Amino acid sequence: SQYTEIEFTGQHFSRFVPPDDLATLADIFQRTLAGQTRPSEFRVMDKDGSIVYVRTSSAPILKEGKPSGISGVMTDITEKRQAEAALRESEQRYRTLFQTAADGILITDIETKKFLYANPAICKMLRYTEAELVGKTVHDIHPEESLNQMLSEFEAVGRAEKSPLAHDIPCLRKDGTIVYADINTSTTLVDGRKCNVGFFTDVTNRKQMEKNGNRTRKN
Repeated sequence: SQYTEIEFTGQHFSRFVPPDDLATLADIFQRTLAGQTRPSEFRVMDKDGSIVYVRTSSAPILKEGKPSGISGVMTDITEKRQAEAALRESEQRYRTLFQTAADGILITDIETKKFLYANPAICKMLRYTEAELVGKTVHDIHPEESLNQMLSEFEAVGRAEKSPLAHDIPCLRKDGTIVYADINTSTTLVDGRKCNVGFFTDVTNRKQMEKNGNRTRKN
């Protein structure tokens, strides 16, 4: 605080609290006097008018067994609150990118190989709903004949032993048809778990054009 002890002592708390927080602070006082001493958070105004977030641990002052006042310790948590706000903004920005990306995105738990998150583009590509994809595994979206190769590549990427980009990977749609994708994979921590993040680019048309071109050359 920028206040001196003399400036602060003897003043009513309403001088230092934004009007919107007065009811909150009054409630904190009442709960503390009633013996409810859990930590609380509110805002105070510094001498220059800036807002400071504080956490307070308070206890009633007893006189002849009855509460006559409150003692408390306030901790400045402004930087913590600002960091939390920045994190929420960052999470919202990445959530928006995830939801609107043109490429399909699957986030897969490396240990269980289960899909944790699926964006709308991968759902459209594989013709599943998000609820249907989440909880499925790598086994469910690749043909049996290419499954061993995919599992090997999946684990190698997790160990950083190979290039993250795989070309022309066959993927199974819900209806059993095949779509081909270039898959670019990176490894990251999501919710405290090591995960692969796969970016799927549909190359089915390119694959079909290459196949048609090979047939033309043979003829």
